Amino acid sequence: MNHDAPDRPVAELRGVSCHFKVRIPGGRRGTVHALDDIDLVLTEGRTLGLVGESGSGKSTLARVLLRLLRPDRGQVLLASQDITETKGSALRQLRRHMQLVFQDPYSSFDPLATIESSIGEAISVHRELSRSGRAQRATELLDQVRLPSAFAHRRPREMSGGQLQRAAIARALATEPELLALDEPLSSLDIATQVQIVDLLHELQERLGIAYLFISHDLNLVRTLSHRTAVMYLGRIVEEGPVEQIYRDPGHPYTQALLSASPSLDPASRRRRIVLQGDIPSPVEPPTGCRFRTRCPLVTAICAEQEPPPVPVGGATVRCHHL
Repeated sequence: MNHDAPDRPVAELRGVSCHFKVRIPGGRRGTVHALDDIDLVLTEGRTLGLVGESGSGKSTLARVLLRLLRPDRGQVLLASQDITETKGSALRQLRRHMQLVFQDPYSSFDPLATIESSIGEAISVHRELSRSGRAQRATELLDQVRLPSAFAHRRPREMSGGQLQRAAIARALATEPELLALDEPLSSLDIATQVQIVDLLHELQERLGIAYLFISHDLNLVRTLSHRTAVMYLGRIVEEGPVEQIYRDPGHPYTQALLSASPSLDPASRRRRIVLQGDIPSPVEPPTGCRFRTRCPLVTAICAEQEPPPVPVGGATVRCHHL
């Protein structure tokens, strides 16, 4: 890793859209607009935090970025190489450069296998080592995530959620990835354990130069871990920029509402609560124009007629007609 070039792009989405055909009540077929016209860049040694309500498309975005899903339109780039159409063994080889850590570590491990065996399987994707070599490397990886070597011989049920999530991170590091997507990795853990793993992620990124995509509904965690933040609503990025700018001076009404509902221990950062009216529209029939318009306090006629273009605001980009 080149730590002197923190702005080097590791992965990019360019104009990415991803739709799914579904059957809706009444027997009709519809299209879920999971992602529409997504542009994002993840850079070496930096974290992009991704926030938004459930159903906004965050997990789909992560899976498209890692090419676990193929987009309908747009490009997915890894180290400036277009991998949108890559398939088969070539795609499997590329995937070692990008790994995913899931929300529930218990569901991502074989309950009958030891931790050493699970990590060893990931190691074998990247390197041809003897059994003893894999065991030694697994111990080294456990040490990187602050787990004693004795944990190598445990099975998932013999570990706490925090310990197993550390093991999941160790397994993800086995292929020496440049990109790590973390999909709500701390939501099932207690606060003390969350703090410990956030500290661990900081340390690993500083030492290894990995780019993180950190997905979370906890805005305070995103602020702690991220360098930039992207805010999703109904399949679109409505605001993206430096984390401190967005948290200090959010430009989009949806971002303002999310932050107003987030608890803060800092009295100076507390905001007047903005209560959004109504429910999130169906992604099968998203609103015309601005997708947030059905719940936005600033809505006018143009919001229904035109999709707002991206507008530069300081170092951020905001999609809103009323800036």
